[in-house]
Amino acid sequence: MSAGYEGRKYLPKPYRVKLTRSFTLVTKPIKEFNGWFERCIIRDTEDYYTYFRTTKDNRIMMGGEDIEISGEHSKMADLKDERVAEEKYKKLFSKLKNMFPEIKDIEIEYKFNGIFGITGDGLPYIGELPGMPNCYFCLGYGSNGILYSLIGAKLIRDLISGKEPKELELFGFKRKR
Repeated sequence: MSAGYEGRKYLPKPYRVKLTRSFTLVTKPIKEFNGWFERCIIRDTEDYYTYFRTTKDNRIMMGGEDIEISGEHSKMADLKDERVAEEKYKKLFSKLKNMFPEIKDIEIEYKFNGIFGITGDGLPYIGELPGMPNCYFCLGYGSNGILYSLIGAKLIRDLISGKEPKELELFGFKRKR
C-alpha cells in the first residue's frame, strides 16, 4: 500500500499520522535579492515549518503557517475554509516582507496549500505491518515523500525477495519510537 493518506486508515493507534494543512506562496521573479546571503535556504527555527527559498527563475517560495487537521485539537472546518487560507497567506507575506525589507519588488504570483502528514518521529513507514503478513506499506510521510518512495520501493523489493534490509530498523514498523 502506497496510497498516501488513504493508507493510514489501516494503521493501528501506535502508528497514527498527524495531518496538517500547509500554505505556500510564490512570488513573481525578483530583480535583486538584497539582504539575502547567497540566496540560502532558510528555515525559521521558532516555527519549524516556515521556510524560505529561491527558485532558478528568481522567485521566492515560502511556506508554513500549518494547521492541524487531524487529532483531538483539529478543526475539520478549517480544511476547506478559504478565509483561513487567505489569513495564512497574509501572515506568510508579512513574514516575508519583514524578513527581507531590502527586497522592494515582492509581488505574490501563486498561492496554494495542501495536506501534509507526519509520523511521531518524522520518518516514513516502510515494510510489513505487524499482524498483516505479506501486506507491504510504503507511506512516505514527512517532507521527503518522493525520496522515501524510491527508498521504499527498493526495500519492499528486497522484502519480497526474502531479504531483511537493515534500513528497516530505521523505517520499519518495529523501529523504536
